[in-house]
Amino acid sequence: MQLPNFSLTQKPLKPYSLIYLIKDNSVLLMQRISTKSLMAGVLLGLGGKVEPTEKLIPSVQREFYEETGLTIKNPALKGTFLWLDLKKQPGISYIFVAYSFTGEMKRDSPEGKINWYPIENLKSNTNLAEYQKKFLPEILYENSPWYCGLSVFHEDRMIEYTDNKISRQNTYV
Repeated sequence: MQLPNFSLTQKPLKPYSLIYLIKDNSVLLMQRISTKSLMAGVLLGLGGKVEPTEKLIPSVQREFYEETGLTIKNPALKGTFLWLDLKKQPGISYIFVAYSFTGEMKRDSPEGKINWYPIENLKSNTNLAEYQKKFLPEILYENSPWYCGLSVFHEDRMIEYTDNKISRQNTYV
């Protein structure tokens, strides 16, 4: 595939959080609403932008609370996922997993529908974001190894992928 000219000089890297809450061998995920311009209708972990004035952990807790109504305790940083989109701003997601929380969960948010999904079924879930299939469910376990991945997207489709465990490259896709 011939790719268009691409330059990072005018596109600052945008930081995001990506959070997974685990309970009873299930993970809390969001089905994005179909009107969203990014990842419409796709099943994702929760999270969002890290604002320029925020520290990472408070941002993670804020984003998770805004989307779910739940306060996560002791989120553990499990890895990073960096992406380049040939037409959009590049981004990096700091991936967190939490195992405890307080509060009452919202079922819906302006971003989409929130629900629990069995971890054992993630590999076969056709709605799960393609890039998240690259590291789920492995990172959800407390003793999981550090993950870092990089992907290139073109027209909202993943066209290249690598990670620190390249042997997993085609495991789920």
